[in-house]
Amino acid sequence: MPTVFTPQRFLLLCLLPLLLLACSNSEEAQINEMRIRAERGDVEAQYGMAVLAYNGHGVPQDFTASAKWFTLAAEQNHGTAQFNLGTLYEQGKGVTQNLDQALYWYMLATQNNIELAQMAVQRVAAQLTLEQRAVVLGNVTAFSQQHEKQDELGTPSTVGAQ
Repeated sequence: MPTVFTPQRFLLLCLLPLLLLACSNSEEAQINEMRIRAERGDVEAQYGMAVLAYNGHGVPQDFTASAKWFTLAAEQNHGTAQFNLGTLYEQGKGVTQNLDQALYWYMLATQNNIELAQMAVQRVAAQLTLEQRAVVLGNVTAFSQQHEKQDELGTPSTVGAQ
């Protein structure tokens, strides 16, 4: 039996591509707005852009871009971004594999009560020398002290990864 095209069905078939386009434009507009906020330093927008780039949702999958956005959020003491950045350094996704950096970000994430980070700290620390761990601990301490001062003064972070 042939398909009957009622006026309503015909109208729906004509409008469906436009509706889909409007939805995709809306998502594109939301992503562009998030990118603008992220570029202005909004930590949640930076984290959001990192997740989108990592998963390839609404933007092409790009681990390097994801690492960039996670770094910006992590430097503002975003615990989940710190954990995810540690994971990228541990796995060498979007960045050169660097276990010292992985440990650094994992240790900061533990200070932000990210539970999975504690296991990651143990796993990565076991692969480093005592000297490497001591240097990382010194860098973590410096980061934490800088952020404590900034919290007291209400000023933005200028301290990056060590």
